[in-house]
Amino acid sequence: MYSVVGADGQVYGPIDAAGLRQWCLEGRIRPDTTIYETSSGSAMRAADMPDLRAILQGFGHHATPPHAMPIGLPTFTAPTKSKMVAALLAVVAGPLGVHRFYIGRWGSGLLFLLSTYLIYYQLDMTYAICVVISLIDAARILAGDVKDGSGHALV
Repeated sequence: MYSVVGADGQVYGPIDAAGLRQWCLEGRIRPDTTIYETSSGSAMRAADMPDLRAILQGFGHHATPPHAMPIGLPTFTAPTKSKMVAALLAVVAGPLGVHRFYIGRWGSGLLFLLSTYLIYYQLDMTYAICVVISLIDAARILAGDVKDGSGHALV
């Protein structure tokens, strides 16, 4: 298995030898592209690899091959959630779990909603318990202890 350093500096992979050959044919790997062998960690130029040398011959006199695809793979950037918005929602509508739904933690949001229903309507306890729990959660959000549903820190 191999990893490839793209023209944009990003590391792509792991990919097997067949995938490397395909990327060469697509123009995504050039002779000067750095390739790491993942098992040993050794780095080499693509032109120095015997499997790729034949594919890359004659590449040097063209700026880019006519069939070249953009180098790199599509990346996904997780949407960022605001720490301040989440804390404000916890203070204003915390007992309903709205702040948990906002940050993508649906399970704990439903738990907040269910516990508010049970504490307030079924057990005849005071609503203040739910509010205190929400205020504690708001403090945890502002302290950075709570992450969004994807595990990313709130900003």
